[in-house]
Amino acid sequence: MGDLLFFTCLFVFVSCTGQNSNLTTQKQAELQTGKLLAKMDPAILIIFQDSKNNHWFAGGDGLYKYDGKNLRLYTKQDGLCSNRVRRMQEDQQGNLYFDSGEGISQYDGKTFRILDVEPTGNSADAWKLEPNDLWFEGKWNENGPFRFDGNKLYHLNFPKHPQEEIYYANNPNTSITPYDVYSTHRAADGSIWFGTSNLGVCRYDGTTFSWISADDLCTLDDGPAPGVRSITADGNGNFWFSNAPFRYAQNALLDMGTIELQKQVDLNEFPGAPEEPLRFFMSMTLDTSGALWAATYDQGVYKFDGKQISHFPVMLNNEPITIFSTYTDKQGTVWLGTHKGGAFTFNGNSFVPFQP
Repeated sequence: MGDLLFFTCLFVFVSCTGQNSNLTTQKQAELQTGKLLAKMDPAILIIFQDSKNNHWFAGGDGLYKYDGKNLRLYTKQDGLCSNRVRRMQEDQQGNLYFDSGEGISQYDGKTFRILDVEPTGNSADAWKLEPNDLWFEGKWNENGPFRFDGNKLYHLNFPKHPQEEIYYANNPNTSITPYDVYSTHRAADGSIWFGTSNLGVCRYDGTTFSWISADDLCTLDDGPAPGVRSITADGNGNFWFSNAPFRYAQNALLDMGTIELQKQVDLNEFPGAPEEPLRFFMSMTLDTSGALWAATYDQGVYKFDGKQISHFPVMLNNEPITIFSTYTDKQGTVWLGTHKGGAFTFNGNSFVPFQP
């Protein structure tokens, strides 16, 4: 009788332990969102590396995470605001933020949540400049960026630009606001720079708004600038804007809210520059040595090391690939996001497709 009781208790213990194990496995599966995949969509536009060395890829059908072993796809079904992400950031606590043009998604490592936008109207109190604030391009075809202070997300409106009325007079049937933000950059002095769709660049220092007009930046002769899609600065505080092949020094802030720039470098004057002059780029990044990598739309990438220009075609199946973005990760690897060719990395000699 004692042996029977012992085995009965043992059976119950094992059964309960197995049941608890199954429940734990089920709970872990519920927490592990996303879908494991073997490959990515060919439209990989944006690349980002987080503080845990995971690489994130914004594709046409969602957001991919690669941890060095596994590739996982996240979509709206997992809580993303949109399947099309156009910028990625990380805060000091390790939370990730995905700017989609339709809203902002926050990811804490387990779950996504969509940030609610505070109703600010034209309140001047919403425009602030704090060291730990995150800035986002915001929604498509809206005036101004988003600012997140760690608790609240604010949609901010730029003050009226003198060229606004001229823009609408020249484009009476347009549905696009000239204030649409295409890029943001935090400068070494803490100021925030915004590249817009049609009004050039706006600098905000916490108090004053100053503008660089599109005419001052754009070297194109066939119409307005194609939006300031990329802004970067070197260690000396000199700026590169995607709309011109020049490195600028900020000379002074002038009256009437304008910025005076001094052209320091013209890429077309250096050895290795192409016969057809460089005029604008899709995206730019600085590598760990300080060299500038400037991606064209369909003519590959140009590297400027301060002394000469090097050209790197980007090809797939012997056909040129159209490029959307550049990125340098923590290991110093230069990446490209493309419209139809997936992600590319530079192997020291050329750009090659990335295979997870």
